[in-house]
Amino acid sequence: MDFFDASDKELRVRTDGLAKGFQSNLKGKFELGDTMIDIKGRPTPALTLDGKTINLDYLAVDRFTASAGAVATVFAKTGDDFVRISTSLKNENGERAVGTLLDRSHPGYQATLIGQSFTGLATLFGRQFMTQYDPIKNVQGQVIGLSFVGLDFTDYLVSLKNTLRKLKI
Repeated sequence: MDFFDASDKELRVRTDGLAKGFQSNLKGKFELGDTMIDIKGRPTPALTLDGKTINLDYLAVDRFTASAGAVATVFAKTGDDFVRISTSLKNENGERAVGTLLDRSHPGYQATLIGQSFTGLATLFGRQFMTQYDPIKNVQGQVIGLSFVGLDFTDYLVSLKNTLRKLKI
């Protein structure tokens, strides 16, 4: 049990460090505009950083993934939902998961909605991730989006399970 707790803590600490790294690439003035941008048939509000539209711009998320080995996403707030507008996360078909919503039942939804961060496990497109969701706020302090990082530990989990099966008590 101590080994599991230590592994969980280490994944959370690593994910928090990755999230801080991604957020450092997102410094500036965020605004949520009235202009709508179509992403896979879903109208999404334009989220800008220092006047530059983030919707469908993959430079920051791809650069982060290439350097950190973790996936990253930027969500924009649309009504009571958060929609992926830029991501390096890919679905089972190898396509970017843009245009998808953060499930309202996800614990990260409630935490970020009130301006708090959330770190925890998630299964995304058949893979196990330690994730962190952080609110993106405008100059008035309103939550207008989210940043997300996900550290895929699927292969590590398989290895851990195999090691446990070999243990003899």
